[in-house]
Amino acid sequence: MRRWMSLVVGIALVVAGCTSAGTSETTVVDGVETTVIETTVVPMTVAPVTTLPTTTTSGPTTTVAAPPPPTTAAPTTTAAPTTTTIATVYKVADTDNPTYYPVRLHDGINLYGSGCTPGPGPLPDGIWFGEIVNVGLTSFDFDLMCFAPNPPGSTEEDGIGDITNSNPALRTVPVNISAHVYVLDAAMNWMDMAYEIWSAFPTLGNGCIGGCQLDSWVYVNGGEATEITMVWTP
Repeated sequence: MRRWMSLVVGIALVVAGCTSAGTSETTVVDGVETTVIETTVVPMTVAPVTTLPTTTTSGPTTTVAAPPPPTTAAPTTTAAPTTTTIATVYKVADTDNPTYYPVRLHDGINLYGSGCTPGPGPLPDGIWFGEIVNVGLTSFDFDLMCFAPNPPGSTEEDGIGDITNSNPALRTVPVNISAHVYVLDAAMNWMDMAYEIWSAFPTLGNGCIGGCQLDSWVYVNGGEATEITMVWTP
């Protein structure tokens, strides 16, 4: 028993004699912590173990700019063509002395006013000759006729013009609220009457004593009769 105890004690002494306490040094480089430990072993000399600092090298950061958004061209606006509209107003040239012979509105046609062939349907804008029938407060019916100048060499006694009526169809003509009618009084002077008044006495004037034919020039604007000149025809 003593021999074994002496052996254990001897081994312990040998181990204690071969190793001594070590020292350490810690450094921080670029955020990397490095610890160097030095250890001395007796009787052997052990070179200190050095742990090299770990160096992390970051490559250069390259920032690539995002490409600009595609450029959208503004829509091209083409200006609408300018259309010039010339408004024509048909009216009595001289309200103090309306004439039996309005100007000829179509070159090459031997007819006064707008002629007598406007086609079917409502009476278009223009100056039209014919007979007014069925007089109402806001409209009347109209029998369109052709009014041509007297043939060359004719005299006043032959009549005021060459009137023909090849189509007795009637057209309803609306009347403008402010329309005027020009009629001749007994002294052969022109009277200017509101259509509203005249419509109650349509045979008044022009030498008529009831039952006279209401031949007239009708001035149409915007689809409505705006002026009427009553014409006495023998």
